Amino acid sequence: MEYNKKIKKEYNELIEVQRMIEDEKFRYILEPIEKEIKKLKYAYDCDNLTELAEIKGKRKGLKIVEETINGIKQMIITLKDELDRYDKG
Repeated sequence: MEYNKKIKKEYNELIEVQRMIEDEKFRYILEPIEKEIKKLKYAYDCDNLTELAEIKGKRKGLKIVEETINGIKQMIITLKDELDRYDKG
């Protein structure tokens, strides 16, 4: 029973986060991330290995943020399925 409450709480929190992401105001967060990713040089444009490492690190960090934001929907679906299984079983 306690496990079910924990899952429901997490599910409700993720629904709230999804609403915030879908809100027009969230573009103030997402647009700069997308612009920065597009602005970064490609590996073949780098002059040295230090520059390449820096760009690779920035790109990876920004991609992690972007993937986390985009992964919210999948986490909601997974928790919903888990709640449905718990309610049936």
